[in-house]
Amino acid sequence: MADFTPPGTVNRRRLFATSFGVGALGGAWITGLSVLARGRRPQILVVGSGSWQLLVAEHEMHRIMILAGEFEFFPEASASHLLGVLRPRVDMVAGRQDDLDLIPAAYMRRLANPHRMVLDRATVQGDPNRTVAIGSGLDVALGPFRIRFSPVFQGEWSSAPSPRSWLVEMAIDDVVVAIGPSLDLLARHADARSTLAVAPSGHLAYLHRMVPNAAIMTNAASTHGLVVAAQDENGRACRVVRTFANDVAILEIRDGAIRVPPWTESLLLDTS
Repeated sequence: MADFTPPGTVNRRRLFATSFGVGALGGAWITGLSVLARGRRPQILVVGSGSWQLLVAEHEMHRIMILAGEFEFFPEASASHLLGVLRPRVDMVAGRQDDLDLIPAAYMRRLANPHRMVLDRATVQGDPNRTVAIGSGLDVALGPFRIRFSPVFQGEWSSAPSPRSWLVEMAIDDVVVAIGPSLDLLARHADARSTLAVAPSGHLAYLHRMVPNAAIMTNAASTHGLVVAAQDENGRACRVVRTFANDVAILEIRDGAIRVPPWTESLLLDTS
């Protein structure tokens, strides 16, 4: 796989270091407040409702937003709540072509025209200098995050498979976060050593059986597989983080582990 680093990062830093006008000072003040408000450690932030989730991975000035699931419209209010008012800029926004096309042009400009990572097509629409098609897989470095975008194909044994879905895996130190459109897809394709699995819906028990060490972050309405029976064969319950449209779930990465919110549920799943 090829490496891709969004251009412009060095230029933005150089501009910040050499511009001493009022605008630059104001931007530095706002950015500083934003970093202090959200914390200096790497974080995963998620909102979600129904069939969709928005995820942001951030560390200081680095940010990527991922659209997971199925969208009938772009949830602009939830996205603004997720990103905050002090610094809405992101470096990359990733999702299916149809979902990315739902983001209004004015909102993309508010995000500072991030690079669009199209997860489900080999050819894409949009600015060719700021649009990347994930045709056969791509590795990206963004701050401390190492991100792998992978298509998942329908008819994998056929001579001409067509893209069906996608998988995003982010690694930082020993933490691996797997993101996809459903928990069922993550159960089949995510690394079994994943620390956290993020998808808007799907079968929780199936995911827990296939990726037993991962906490699960899914929408509040996703209850498939929540028949409480007994502990699994290893005697472990599953950590489940519920996500809502206007209530940001924040997970902090510290000392090689993910710190989950104090209200996270510990559930026993029906793994039969």
